[in-house]
Amino acid sequence: MPGNHCHRRLFLPVLTLLLTLPTPGWGRENIMKGSLSLRQEYDSNINLSPNNERSSWYSIISPGLHLTSQGQQDKIEASYNLGLKKNYEADDNSIEHSLMLRVERKISSLWQVSALNRYYLSDDSAYGGMPVAEVDRELSARRERSRFALNTFSTRSDYQYAMGGNLGLSYENRMLDSKDDSRDDFVRHSPALLLSHRLNQQWRIDGGYTYVNGDFDQADDLQTHTGNIRLNHTLSPHTQLYGGYNLSRTTYDGPTSDYLLHVMNGGWMWQFDQQTKLAASLGYATVDRDSGSDSDGFTYSLDFSRQFQRGSIAITGKGGIDEMQFSGGDVGGLSRFRQLGISGTYQLAERLSAKLAFSFRRNEFIDSLSTNVDKIIQASSGLSYTLTSQYQLSVNYQYKELDAVTDNDGYEDHRLALELKGTYDLSKW
Repeated sequence: MPGNHCHRRLFLPVLTLLLTLPTPGWGRENIMKGSLSLRQEYDSNINLSPNNERSSWYSIISPGLHLTSQGQQDKIEASYNLGLKKNYEADDNSIEHSLMLRVERKISSLWQVSALNRYYLSDDSAYGGMPVAEVDRELSARRERSRFALNTFSTRSDYQYAMGGNLGLSYENRMLDSKDDSRDDFVRHSPALLLSHRLNQQWRIDGGYTYVNGDFDQADDLQTHTGNIRLNHTLSPHTQLYGGYNLSRTTYDGPTSDYLLHVMNGGWMWQFDQQTKLAASLGYATVDRDSGSDSDGFTYSLDFSRQFQRGSIAITGKGGIDEMQFSGGDVGGLSRFRQLGISGTYQLAERLSAKLAFSFRRNEFIDSLSTNVDKIIQASSGLSYTLTSQYQLSVNYQYKELDAVTDNDGYEDHRLALELKGTYDLSKW
């Protein structure tokens, strides 16, 4: 099981990635940058407790390095951040690590491959610096501060076999290793195949298959087979319609009920101009269990984004049935959810910028007997001031609330951070 051996395997994907790095050659451009940040942070409820709240002040010194190596046919990017943390309330010191490695290589004019690895070691599930959208997923809102390691390795190959035709192969390995033995860790393997073929100027068909193997410490291990197909129609250069169907089969190595998940949906995407985009979808999902009652419901999504001269705004909303077995929390499995998010940025002055964000999510855990509904509210705001070309001063506030059916599960948490960060051009060759 992963709990006993996961920590020894966390660096294997990193080693694999390093072994696949392209051989440096003539015509490369290499740039190395450094950074150093000093952060003072306050957390009002470090254990996310509903009744016995315990606050703490932290001082964090975080040096970092970032390397970019660009060749004619490839690109290598690597970054590392070290966090030296002092907890004044507990009189405790800890070390955090954040590592990212990315390789992209053009084998030929028709074939491209890439690999990416992200590694965290921390006691804070909100830690991680700048996230990488391809692999960084938010862990459960129920995770208290306890030390954990999280590693995600992914690789992808894309081959253009014809004009408008693409064949993609990918693989992702994700490992969560908590130092608290009471938590349920996992190793997740997920290879996938994607085929995209353009029939003509107006029609394109996409299809794919994904396999997931989940090895858990405490929960039942699982296997999921997913097939999907989607038909896209281009009405105009700025408007596209689509319709699709997904079918997945999840089986457990234990008493948890196996199920089939059917999702049919259709959508519309419209780009008003270079600054404004809108996308919407509507569908229906059905869960057919081998034992127990079935579930169904509508799925929907709405995404709107707008770029202004001095800022931006984004509004997202979605709902349906979600599979949350790999959230790293105490409650997982199938969730009937609703989610809303609003975020924006604005340039207040030449050197002063602001950001605001709000999100709400409601999870109804379909298979849970003890915890049925979670409501998660998050809000954040921040100001950043550019002192010089190298130094930036910022202040950020975050609020998180978990409103749970069981009183002992809910909490409120306020976090405030003041940070001074410097970035430096170290070398170029």
